[in-house]
Amino acid sequence: SMPIPHAQIFVHPERLTIQGPGEHRLLEIPVAKLQAVNAHPVATGSGNGPMHWEVEINWQADPPRTTTFRYDGPFAEHLAQVTESTLRSQWKKELLVLP
Repeated sequence: SMPIPHAQIFVHPERLTIQGPGEHRLLEIPVAKLQAVNAHPVATGSGNGPMHWEVEINWQADPPRTTTFRYDGPFAEHLAQVTESTLRSQWKKELLVLP
């Protein structure tokens, strides 16, 4: 779909809520349906200048879905890695050990 500038991810233990400009709710992803979360650099084409970073979120749906967040600027790598780490912290919680 079309890129949406200035989207935000709100992380809840049970779901991710994606909001666009004007606090418009764009998407809700159940954490239990997550299949992959990956941060990676994106080539800018010229090889010069700052690197862009993306965070891809894949989740189980019919058909399987993917959404991508792009970070630009001097802190792009840091923001993408923090996003990935935060999402994984909710998704990959340790299993309970039953006595």
